[in-house]
Amino acid sequence: MSPRASFRSAGTVLFPCALTLLVLATPTRGRAQGTTTEPAAAPADPAGDRAAEPTRSRFSATITFLDAQPLGGLRTGPGVGFGVTMAWALDARQRLRLRAEARFTGYGSDERDSCLSEPTLGCVWEVNIRTDYSSDYFGLGPELRLPLGAAELVLDATVGTGSFLVTTWVDAESVPTAAPTILDTDFSDSFMAGSAGAELRLPLSRIVAATLGVHYQHNGQATYVPEGGLVRSDGGAVSIATITSDANQAVFSIGLAFRPFAGWIGGGKQTPM
Repeated sequence: MSPRASFRSAGTVLFPCALTLLVLATPTRGRAQGTTTEPAAAPADPAGDRAAEPTRSRFSATITFLDAQPLGGLRTGPGVGFGVTMAWALDARQRLRLRAEARFTGYGSDERDSCLSEPTLGCVWEVNIRTDYSSDYFGLGPELRLPLGAAELVLDATVGTGSFLVTTWVDAESVPTAAPTILDTDFSDSFMAGSAGAELRLPLSRIVAATLGVHYQHNGQATYVPEGGLVRSDGGAVSIATITSDANQAVFSIGLAFRPFAGWIGGGKQTPM
């Protein structure tokens, strides 16, 4: 016999008994005045209840503004940028998820005017040379969701690769329109890295939540260029001063989290987390 059939068979026995007890428990005065007793409601169908619950999305994503603070011997100065994460729930209760994340931060920039010249023509193009100092991180790993009413606390840990970059943009000021902007990578150093931290997500609407987070990013020993460490002469020669040291960071984030197919709140009540 199926569980549902057993449930209904038990209901045919229990409900008359419950109705009898209800009638006996009714005060005599009420019965004398002709008070009627409403029949007990039919048993809830568990399958129907599950169907009536709002559907919860297994997919979630966040877009955040980042503030990366140097730790220990890292001499890059604070960095600002943005981060993107995506997660997919691995279990039915959606407590355990697989997380992929990317962070992009810049910790410095300098500019100077220069002129690109030809031996016989002299100065041909007046240009503005901008040098950007940046770092990035790409990681993959688990995240654990802990429900806090309508909100949730997310604990996560990822491993992946990080890098420090120095890039130069040459923006032409008197170049024909067809001439492209030149991008050159003057320095890069990549390394294995890891991240661990937590995020608090507070629902703002059915599919959007505010998120606040803090993470420790372990970069280990890395080689990088501090702001102002790249010098380019008018002749085009480049001098780069690098530093090798511990390069760990504390990363603070604020932004928005999304569940595009179902949300934190649905059907006029909180969606079970």
